[in-house]
Amino acid sequence: MNRKRIINICIPISCLVIGLFIRDWWEIGTISLNTEINVLDAISLIATVGVGLYIAKILEKEVQDKRIEKDMFLARIGGIERILNDIESLIESSKGIEIHYGQVVNMMHRCRIKKSDVFNALEKKDTGSLKNQINDYNQKLKTEFQLLKKSLTDTTVGDSKQPAVKLKNNIVCYSEERSLEILSSINTIESIFFDLKIIVNNL
Repeated sequence: MNRKRIINICIPISCLVIGLFIRDWWEIGTISLNTEINVLDAISLIATVGVGLYIAKILEKEVQDKRIEKDMFLARIGGIERILNDIESLIESSKGIEIHYGQVVNMMHRCRIKKSDVFNALEKKDTGSLKNQINDYNQKLKTEFQLLKKSLTDTTVGDSKQPAVKLKNNIVCYSEERSLEILSSINTIESIFFDLKIIVNNL
């Protein structure tokens, strides 16, 4: 129980106690306060307050549990976004550093596994009216990840003198046009994940 909640509970209880003490001696003119307390009324009041606090505690726990669950989903999505950011950084700085083909393939594999984990977990939840939307986002991401993988790993160059992707000794180089294609694909995926995070917050 946080400090704010303790204060909110203590203030009305303190006011009630002070009121009981004051009415023992407070008189205004010919008006006096009856200090007798009906036992049944007192029990009823205590029971009402107790039930109210109990319900408030249960509701607070339910809200906290839902928030924790949402944060877990958002953290998983954040893990995918971090890998995408790493790929983006590699592509943007590819002119100055060597990019290992195996590293790119591994990063894409991790993204797809993590994405599958997110949607497998969402499918186990009762998402109600949002279920169709979540399935739509899953299909969109499947398509976009396939396009991104193709852009990153398609090394079929034919007879082209300036291939879009060069691979030699496990070092991959991308043409400027292919780099822009990859970055555009990543931006599209990130936009879909942004919309998905809004959906998760509405669960």
